[in-house]
Amino acid sequence: LDSNGCNDPWIMQDYLLGAFQEWAYHSSRKMEASPNHNHECHSPNRIDQIRVGMCTGEKDGKTCTSDATNCATRPDLFETHSQWCTVSKNGNEGSPTGLALYGKCKGPESSWCVWSDNECPISNTTHHFSFIPASQQAVSLSSLSLSGPGQLENHFEEELCTCEKTIVGACLAKKGTNSHGSAYSCAVSRDACDDNSQYIPALDLMVI
Repeated sequence: LDSNGCNDPWIMQDYLLGAFQEWAYHSSRKMEASPNHNHECHSPNRIDQIRVGMCTGEKDGKTCTSDATNCATRPDLFETHSQWCTVSKNGNEGSPTGLALYGKCKGPESSWCVWSDNECPISNTTHHFSFIPASQQAVSLSSLSLSGPGQLENHFEEELCTCEKTIVGACLAKKGTNSHGSAYSCAVSRDACDDNSQYIPALDLMVI
């Protein structure tokens, strides 16, 4: 998803065991321009093979999510690339939905699901924005599930930030850079962009 994936502890373990000789991060834009482009990395069928992290703090509900800022109480206990978590699912038995969850940015008139709090605008004198971490949603949902399946279903449809609702930014190729197809390629963070492109936040893309 971004260059932080190269620090996946499971990949590091395989490397130390001799399964890999070397590796380096290749941005989506660079891969598309390569004659040896591996289409598997862009296949929707791989969504449940791509790991995300988990909030492991006692009050964070073992929430599978994308970034430490999505852990409401103990972001310092965020476990990257958890073996229980993929982009869409939470394999932990204690999960109330079995789904990975993402943060929510709440504005004056609307709200939207985001990868991390970095995608939530800074409040100013005329507009106030607040960030609701994924684990806060999960903990609220655990309490709500005790009230009956009807309320749980309604809450799921309206409130939860799941992967298909989450908007992301893009890498925009710099002028003079050879790009394959569109100059834009979707990106979850600025760490997904290479040196020949700049990151455009999700909210900025909504108004382009």
